[in-house]
Amino acid sequence: MNYKDKYQPPSNYSKDEQLIWQVLIYRDFIAFCNQDWTIIANDFIEKGFFGIDGKKSTNKNNWCLTYDSLQSYKTDWINQSKEFNKKTFLIDPLEVLFNTTKLTKIEIKGDLALVHKEFNGAFRVKDEDSIVLDWISLFVLRKVNGNWKITSFTGYLPK
Repeated sequence: MNYKDKYQPPSNYSKDEQLIWQVLIYRDFIAFCNQDWTIIANDFIEKGFFGIDGKKSTNKNNWCLTYDSLQSYKTDWINQSKEFNKKTFLIDPLEVLFNTTKLTKIEIKGDLALVHKEFNGAFRVKDEDSIVLDWISLFVLRKVNGNWKITSFTGYLPK
């Protein structure tokens, strides 16, 4: 299936918002479901990159600095993608992701953006419990040479 034709950023998005959508929705999902880091490798700023895991906990003392570098994130991302793709899904996981995940707020100030990515859905898995998608992740992006790149994120925040 050609997802590029089927899934596009919202038509009311500005050019910058559309470019951010390509990074945080389109390429992210295609890469993860295809176990292909190379699709997103250029979507990050390596220097100073970090990631915080909110663990879906309302207790902020449970949040932790899980990724101290892009390399540590890449290693975990690849492992998660491999494990995810071993499952037998009852509905195409890309369809689930595209239909249940939205950028609910994009705040751009100059060449910096704060983006809220909200997950609302579930993957139905053969002979397993469903994998529930019910969290928000916040991404900080910087525009570099006309391209939006991820500098950090705080993921798995409770709604």
